[in-house]
Amino acid sequence: MTRQLWAAVETHADAWRRSDIVRDYAQVVSDPQHGLGQRLQEILSGYSAFAGQRLRLAHLLQVTPEYAGFAQEPGGVEFLQRGERLAKAFLWTVEWWRSRLPAYPMIPALQLVRNGPLSTQELTLRVPWPEELRRQRLQLTSAPPAVADLLDTAPQPLDDAARAVGAALAKCPQVQELEQAQAGLTDQGRAALASARDRARTALRPEQVDAAAGDLALNRLNYREAVIADIVDSLQGDARRYSDAFRATDRLIEQAAALFSQAVVNGPAPKIGPVLRGERLQGEHGWTEIVVSNEWVGVFAQLDDVVLFDTPALTDAMHVEGITFSIRVERGGTTTLAGRLLPDSDGLRAIPWPA
Repeated sequence: MTRQLWAAVETHADAWRRSDIVRDYAQVVSDPQHGLGQRLQEILSGYSAFAGQRLRLAHLLQVTPEYAGFAQEPGGVEFLQRGERLAKAFLWTVEWWRSRLPAYPMIPALQLVRNGPLSTQELTLRVPWPEELRRQRLQLTSAPPAVADLLDTAPQPLDDAARAVGAALAKCPQVQELEQAQAGLTDQGRAALASARDRARTALRPEQVDAAAGDLALNRLNYREAVIADIVDSLQGDARRYSDAFRATDRLIEQAAALFSQAVVNGPAPKIGPVLRGERLQGEHGWTEIVVSNEWVGVFAQLDDVVLFDTPALTDAMHVEGITFSIRVERGGTTTLAGRLLPDSDGLRAIPWPA
């Protein structure tokens, strides 16, 4: 059912794009020739990890020294105000998708421990799992609340589109495996998860993070991710099965959120090429690297993008998690895109790049 999920996400993005607030915001983000958009791209050139977080940019820009100056640009305040509304609507929407998961909001996953990489109130390059949203009883609501008001548009198309995503998500094999893994948790497995969460909370106390990672935001985030990864790797049996199932489901929703954000702001995913080489470093939809013979790919493809490739050898889209450029004066440049593939995503809408 993952094919239906991607189609539902694209339809949900279409409903958002009918909002004037979305269109005005997207014009700045997607058009580097726009006066304010050009200034935005200049800032993002120094914060490449932020560029793919299209619907959270107004929030992320606050940590940059250039934020105050950007706000003083003509139209800057209005753009940031629209961005704050869209970021809030985006978080409510993604959290509502998550509320369709089994046992929500009391999900016993180690990865959701307080101060972890998914729930931290500090910098994260993921769509966070805010504790305050998990307390909003979203599992009892029929659609994401407040989103229509934030977008200043009619609620019915938005609500119908959100429900279609929720229904498709519930039928995906990753979510069904999570449900089965939870049903299979023994008392011993639940005790192992509880013990693991205790160990994680101890390692993630503010004073521990300060001592281990210092003040730099990315170092602190890397430390949080390493703590969780190490403890997950220590689990066995049904506790490990459950943790792995949650990780796969969380990744699926993160991919859906990346596709949604990109489709809202930029429209269909780019299909880029020509492809020189592709290497699948893990089985199925695991880590994959694609080398593209086109120095212009880097102008468009960014971290957290969803891209398709102009080759029959790889029909699924990639959620980009790494980009490396190689410049050869005598033969031109290449770009290596690395990330995980979206299962059954060959039916995504696409636009050729370069056009």
